[in-house]
Amino acid sequence: MADNVEKAVLNYLLADANIAASVSTRIYLFTRPQGSSLPAVVISHTTGGPLYADDGEVGLSNVRLQIDSWALSYGDAKDLASSVMTRLSAVRDVNQSGVTLKYVMHDREKDFREGDFSYEYKIMQEYIIIYGV
Repeated sequence: MADNVEKAVLNYLLADANIAASVSTRIYLFTRPQGSSLPAVVISHTTGGPLYADDGEVGLSNVRLQIDSWALSYGDAKDLASSVMTRLSAVRDVNQSGVTLKYVMHDREKDFREGDFSYEYKIMQEYIIIYGV
């Protein structure tokens, strides 16, 4: 079920004009293909599971997604990450691809520089998502 929420977030991000203008269709699940063009976004699942109340599961689940914004410059990576955060942070009750994103919370962010000779920049963000199907 978690892969459904990842696909829903992917489609929700692609539906944003600013993000689509930046990455075209370069939003990937789990890993970015080697040698692929930048900028790009990678969505990966880190943790999650069903939510419970005293009498059992409540019909909602939570997932923590890591969303990496990649670019050839630090400024472009930060701008893309900002667009992702603007699109996702505090989203409530959005239905996308058969999944209802009940609530999205931006949890943390960290900056990286990758590579030995040709540097690429990555802004790693984590989001906690409460969702239902």
